[in-house]
Formats: sequence, C-alpha cells, structure tokens
Amino acid sequence: MMVFSGYRRRRRARQLARRLVELDQWDAQHGLGAPLPPPPTRRRTSVLPALVIVLVLAAAVVLHPTLLPHSWRETVGVVTDRLAVPEVVTGQGSYAFLATQPGSEAPVGYDPCRSVEVVVNPSGAWEGHEEMVAAAVERTRQASGIDLRLTGTTDDREHERRGPGDPVLVMWADEDEVAELAGDVAGLGGSTAVEVQPGLRHYVTGIVVLDTDVPGTAGGRGRQAVMDHEFGHLVGLGHVDDPGELMHHAGGHRLGYGPGDREGLARLGAVPCR
Repeated sequence: MMVFSGYRRRRRARQLARRLVELDQWDAQHGLGAPLPPPPTRRRTSVLPALVIVLVLAAAVVLHPTLLPHSWRETVGVVTDRLAVPEVVTGQGSYAFLATQPGSEAPVGYDPCRSVEVVVNPSGAWEGHEEMVAAAVERTRQASGIDLRLTGTTDDREHERRGPGDPVLVMWADEDEVAELAGDVAGLGGSTAVEVQPGLRHYVTGIVVLDTDVPGTAGGRGRQAVMDHEFGHLVGLGHVDDPGELMHHAGGHRLGYGPGDREGLARLGAVPCR
C-alpha cells in the first residue's frame, strides 16, 4: 500500500499533483531511480498497514494453465526454462517481507518454477495504463526472476476473495468500492498464500488495486512509481522505513526499485519450487 500526504481528501489531489511534478523535475535532472529528498515536513505522511491476504489451506494446490483471447495472450503454467534468479547483492539497502515460512525467516513467495498469470480490468484506468502495467510487470519480473505474464483483460472486479486458479488481478477503484483506498492511500497490493507441502507456502494469486484519484504528470512517472510499489507488495515485499527504497511506507522518495528492494526481490525469486 503506497501512502501519500494529505489530511483531507479534497486537498489530496492538489498535494499529490505538486509532489508528482517535483518527481518529474528531479527525474529529468538526475535520472530514473535517483533517491529523492524527503517531502517537506508540512506534507508528513501517515503510515497505514500494507494489505496482505494470507489464506492457509490444508491441501496442496495445483494451478491450471489458462489461455485468454487477447493480444497479450500467452500460455501460463509450468516454466520449462526457469528464469535466471538475479544475483543477491547484500547489505546495500533495506527490505522486508510481507510473510515468512513457518518457523523460518525465509520469505513466502510465488513458485519460481511456474508462470503467474496477470489480467487487467481497464475500467477507470489511468491514461497510458497499458504501458505502465507492462513496465511494472517487466521490472518486477527481471528483478525477481518470477515469471509474471500479462494474459489479457477482464471484467472481473473480485478483489477480496481470490483463490487458487484465479489470475492476479490489476484494477482501478475509488474508496466507495474499496474502502482501504480512503484518505491518503494511492494503491493496494497483496497475495493469497497456500501450503503446497508441509512447511512450504507459496503465493498463488493476488491483487493490485490503484486509486482512480491519483493525478497524472507528464510522462506518468509518479503513477508508474505507485504501480511498481504495489507490484513489489504483490510478489511479497513489505514496507520499510528507509526513504532510499521504493518500498518506503509513505512513497514519494524514489521513482524505481532501490538496492534493498532489489535484494528482497532477488530473495523472493530464490524460494524453493514446489
């Protein structure tokens, strides 16, 4: 969940617009991913817990490959050639996991030997959302080695009860539909975990829900940062207090994954296969 500053919702759009313009200006001068100075103290952010959906099931779960009739259509299922797991570079930043394995500090993550289907409900989507979703998928895929695959669009808006066999859902909503988007929250991300064998849990599906009220900026860099942040949550990253990371609890300090984010993502891609 990415959180932005603002005490009242009616002031939020103006504050977000100013901050995202500042991000674009900084990015133009220093390049994508450069750490930004914290926002001014008058824009202090609130800290809300990240959304994580964890369902513990007794039986093993098998995901069934799916094909959707769309230009993004790809076969999903067992990965015959597992993606290369990125090298873990330690000690360069901060990271946290949303969930860990029972009795262990090892993270819960998606099965790196299976592809993960991602579908998009474009209703209410930001302008240029196709490119933003594709970029978030590819950046997270490359940084983690998790085989995320866009497979099509959908009318599905079921964001609360997603279970085994359901694809990951990316959608846009407002606080009337998704109460967790009230106030300062610009997006939500999380996944459902099941026990695939004794002592081993895997995520099997999840959600990314973006707030329709997040204002746009030239090039959409601020919105892209929001989306990338929520994809970090989707695959298992939690919030950190380090403003040098994209997964900082309040957002607005980076435009791309930081060194700690990348270490955490690489560790998520190295979880055991089922």
